[in-house]
Amino acid sequence: MSFNRFDENNFNQFFFFHSFPAFERSKKRREKLTSRKSKSKQKLVYATKKNKKIKVKGEFSQAGLHGQTVVEKPDTIPPVITLDTSSATSSDASAHIPELIRDKTAIVDGRLVPLARVSEVTAMIDLVGELNRQMGTALSYFVSSLTGTGYDILTADGKYYAVFPQVIYAKSIESSSQEKSYLHIKLVQDIQSGEWHILKSYQVNDGSLIDNIRSEINLLIQAGQFVSSVDSLAYNQTLYVIKHYAPGYDLTRLLREEISFEEKLFASIKMTEAMLRLHHHCQLLHCDIKLDNVVYDRKSGIATLIDFDVSLSMEGSAMAVSDKLRGTFGYLAPELLRSENKYVFNEKTEVYAFGMTLAKWFGVEAFLSSASGLSEQTLFRPELSSQQSLVLPLIKAMVSDDPDERPTFEGVLRQLQALAPALEPRKSFMN
Repeated sequence: MSFNRFDENNFNQFFFFHSFPAFERSKKRREKLTSRKSKSKQKLVYATKKNKKIKVKGEFSQAGLHGQTVVEKPDTIPPVITLDTSSATSSDASAHIPELIRDKTAIVDGRLVPLARVSEVTAMIDLVGELNRQMGTALSYFVSSLTGTGYDILTADGKYYAVFPQVIYAKSIESSSQEKSYLHIKLVQDIQSGEWHILKSYQVNDGSLIDNIRSEINLLIQAGQFVSSVDSLAYNQTLYVIKHYAPGYDLTRLLREEISFEEKLFASIKMTEAMLRLHHHCQLLHCDIKLDNVVYDRKSGIATLIDFDVSLSMEGSAMAVSDKLRGTFGYLAPELLRSENKYVFNEKTEVYAFGMTLAKWFGVEAFLSSASGLSEQTLFRPELSSQQSLVLPLIKAMVSDDPDERPTFEGVLRQLQALAPALEPRKSFMN
């Protein structure tokens, strides 16, 4: 019997005849570890006693301790260390439940797996994973009937991620082989730290898609958004990619809310700063800037760029060349649409797409006809407000047909900041 993803039918016979006796033996070994020092590689672990730090030798790696702060029991020498690794994590991370989760009632204290159960759950998963490895299979995905938590759990790089069942996004992926592949995106939570992440599950039915996924992973690493990945292609034709979760909503969703011009201006400054970081620090061209691919958190004032599927690395240059047109129509610079077979992406093509994004964000798209030929939008267009008139000249310059007339992102940032000199210290517009 060998399988990578447990289901209840496979598990019933396997577990009760193989796992339970071994689990009891493992439990006894863990109890012994809590009463004596580990014989593993010696490291220094700090314990707190009467507000003073003392050094305690030994790393109880099998018991789950890896350098966390340890609270020593009063009048107990030597200390009995039985810490759960999750007890040393930040409460802030676990307290925040992502806005994308519709039903938050079942989540207690911000955690899918209660803190008190983390040690028990991880021990069970480690045991079953080890038993499966002895049978020649590397197990990484554990369904809820096994975990006893009500959630599937994915293991990756020594961490345990509880999978929230709500599907955020799903699509089929066409290929030349006529075999459709599928992508499902869900939220996952590191059950030890409480941090939330995005899980992209690719069911791969066409081998040509694998190279695209590997390329996406490299881009996520370059953008600083990659967390981990799990290759289960040999077992269930699935490749899992875990990336950082960006709190907030995309701009398309935010436009449904009542947002003041002041807040939109502040968010625009943060978006521009994110673009500068992407270009100068990450050396990436996004190539698909639009409302859907910018996430803004109204509470923290943080703007995050997402979806790097078609991004290009500048590799020390100020441009990147592709044999494929990348991006979304309505945001593509005119010079890209005029090109054939060879498409040059650079800062000016990014500025154009960002300008179109800001035009929609501020509601001035209908007033760009003189700059981008959108003459059909001049019909029945609304009246331009005094606040919109402040940003319109900048946005018109950003979407100019002539790339040389478009400002740089540094120039865009300076002009936005000049319009809002008192906004920068403000972090939240939420009550």
